[in-house]
Amino acid sequence: MIVTAVEGNTLLCVRADDSDKKEISVPADSVNLYHEDGDFGVC
Repeated sequence: MIVTAVEGNTLLCVRADDSDKKEISVPADSVNLYHEDGDFGVC
């Protein structure tokens, strides 16, 4: 997912593999932030 905008507590996103770039609204508190765990990135 690629975050394209933030509106309050809502993230506007598009799927990275979506060639049409259809925007999806996602509640910000429903996602996990990216972090690194050793040599790996974790979402």
